[in-house]
Amino acid sequence: MRNLSVRTWVLIGFVISITGIFLNVPIVAELNNKIRDVETELTDIKESLRTQANEISRADLEDGLFTILNHISKSQTGEERKNSGEDAVLIRQSFLQRVYAAANEIPASDVLKAEIEQMSGDVKFIEKYLEAGKAREAGNTAEADRLFKEGEALEKEAAEPKSELGKKLKEAVKTADPDKLADKTTNEIILATIPALKSANETFLASFAKKEAKIKELNERKEYLSWWSNVLTYLAVSLQLFGLLCVLQKDLPVQEIKDNVAEVKDDTKEVLSELQNVKEESQEAKDLLAELEEDLKSAIEKVDKNK
Repeated sequence: MRNLSVRTWVLIGFVISITGIFLNVPIVAELNNKIRDVETELTDIKESLRTQANEISRADLEDGLFTILNHISKSQTGEERKNSGEDAVLIRQSFLQRVYAAANEIPASDVLKAEIEQMSGDVKFIEKYLEAGKAREAGNTAEADRLFKEGEALEKEAAEPKSELGKKLKEAVKTADPDKLADKTTNEIILATIPALKSANETFLASFAKKEAKIKELNERKEYLSWWSNVLTYLAVSLQLFGLLCVLQKDLPVQEIKDNVAEVKDDTKEVLSELQNVKEESQEAKDLLAELEEDLKSAIEKVDKNK
């Protein structure tokens, strides 16, 4: 590996780093996008369940109101008994509408729109009846009859909803007919509307089971995607670090050369130091030889004198 050239090390590091970036940017980013999509879908499903639960709770309130009003109606007599009984059945109709809408995930705004459309049609024929009553009080019988007939025609027209949702809501409450149930007891009215309630409950339970299974599936998918995202992120970071090390590898031979030069300098200094020691020792030897030479000369001179 140390025999590779600097260019080769840089190229290897560049390729490894690019591989890490490719893993981290497009692949991990795509996984994170999928995780966000899963989280969005989970949020939508949970929000749908909360909306359904809220609508069912509101329907339960109307059911309680129906029970109270219908019990009270039975304490009345004559026309008041009939009117309060019809009002109680109408509240039962509203209860069935809300249950149907909640079970079929129909937004409350759409239900309100259908109710307002129905109300607008009712207002038209009621106005005609009021005008007919005023004309009859004024003694204009012919005008009163004409207005009354127009009111009847508008009432028949308003009886048939124009929107598809209006038709479905009408079908959902057909068992709660005020004309047939106004004088019935609370239990009798409940039993009469059981088929519509049963159908809505079955739809709601099927929808809930489907959403529950979907939530479980999405949670498992989110866990799976998150695991791969974490693994690829760690791998990408590791590859980028490894690529950086390969690029820095080009500086290692230079460092080795610097270390060798330093060692050579140290060795040279040691050699110079030894040479200096040898030189100093040689000088001491020369001085010693010079002293010996002087001593010999003195000895020879003494011998010559003694002769």
